[in-house]
Amino acid sequence: MVLDYDLADNTIAYVFDGPMDAQTIEALQDQIEQKLEIHNRINIYLEDRGVEYFTLYSVIVGIIFPLQHHKRFDKVAMVTDRSWIHLLSAINNQFISGDVRNYTSEERVDAMQWVSGVNSNLYINSYKLSPIDVMLKDFSFADNIIGYVIEGIMDKAAILNLRSHILEKFKTHDKISLYLEDGNIENFSLSAATIGALFPLEYASRFDKIALVTDRKWIHALAVIDNALIGARLQYFPIKDRIAAISWIAEVSV
Repeated sequence: MVLDYDLADNTIAYVFDGPMDAQTIEALQDQIEQKLEIHNRINIYLEDRGVEYFTLYSVIVGIIFPLQHHKRFDKVAMVTDRSWIHLLSAINNQFISGDVRNYTSEERVDAMQWVSGVNSNLYINSYKLSPIDVMLKDFSFADNIIGYVIEGIMDKAAILNLRSHILEKFKTHDKISLYLEDGNIENFSLSAATIGALFPLEYASRFDKIALVTDRKWIHALAVIDNALIGARLQYFPIKDRIAAISWIAEVSV
């Protein structure tokens, strides 16, 4: 399966699962060539989300195709945990005019930010919230859009810490958009769930859009309730659709 998303007008993303065979690689070629008909140079994000296998033909085409259009790419982000693909990408990088960068699956957020260039001052910070066993990775899509990938234990102290980060953003902006991703949170306390549900209601007028990325059905249910009560546009997405969530929160077409 090939899922494609527009991250920006000249930037397109493809996420692959299933077999990478002749049909799949040729479909990918066609879609990229359609983009090249519109733009002189483009950026591409490629993510391997559990490709079952690669045929020899698809590997060869994957090597040759970038060389055939070597003057037409600005940035290519390759997201995979397969070291042999990283090696082929590094070789291709020597022959095309653009910049090819390799990322692991855990670095997909960095890859998306780099390839889309939605903010010239992008940053990503990871820090441990001591003594709380939670990890927040925060990053900016744009000046008034902030995202958090949350890992570990979400208890009262952790949710209040997250709340304080968002309140800091309110000091410089009347309204913000918020991206929240469940990066395999171990568990939630009742107080954390309650504060998390009430906070958007408390500051309803200060949110433009909220994207919740998680596979937990009960969070989706709370999001539906919140969405009915606040003026902000709130959408929830499963983990597999995180690129669609980022596209939506960054106000680009999908």
